Amino acid sequence: MTRRKHGKILFRGGSGIWRIISTTLYARISIIVVFFFFVKLFFSCDPPDPIDMVYSAIELEVRDNSGHVYSRYYSDTIYSDAVSIELSMADSTNYYASNTMKAAPLFSFEPVSAFSPNISYQPVHLVEDIRVFTVFDIDTSYQAGADITDSILYSTDDMFSMYVERDRAISYFNGLQWEPRCSVLMVLKSSVKNTKARFRVEVSFDDGSRLIETTGLYTIIPSNL
Repeated sequence: MTRRKHGKILFRGGSGIWRIISTTLYARISIIVVFFFFVKLFFSCDPPDPIDMVYSAIELEVRDNSGHVYSRYYSDTIYSDAVSIELSMADSTNYYASNTMKAAPLFSFEPVSAFSPNISYQPVHLVEDIRVFTVFDIDTSYQAGADITDSILYSTDDMFSMYVERDRAISYFNGLQWEPRCSVLMVLKSSVKNTKARFRVEVSFDDGSRLIETTGLYTIIPSNL
């Protein structure tokens, strides 16, 4: 036998003792469900942890910086006073792919909105040094095979109005990245007196490894023509 009294359902058990089950139990369950929903929503709003990556590939392209804005036009002919090299490094091993799950916080939803936090990448092995060598003579000061690192300035954006020293460029490579790659522009301060140019770049890491690459062969024309 059952009857309702003051919002409560009363049951008479076989033992003859009244047992009370409050209808507010359902409300309490609903509150708990809603609470955990908002907890998960809260954690989903937090930026995900950076994903580990390893610089495993290096690419070099000589650029013409004779204009006010850096040009991405590919050419094998460069003005003698406007030689720059784009140094790019990336994770080509998909090392970061195995660490993607680390970026998702526990108890979180998959970010899908336009306001979702961006995924970032953190290099595992940090760059310790960048050295630049010339394959051919540049002038009387820099002969073939010479280390020309001291004659290089760096730019971390597409504007040549802001140059930084090598330490800042290294810090840029070692910082958080928004994709598993990073590029820096290396600008030669010296005017090339030769009719051809080629450069070799060596990047050293804190684990003792190195990435070495050589540019293609480029024809140099005088800037005063």
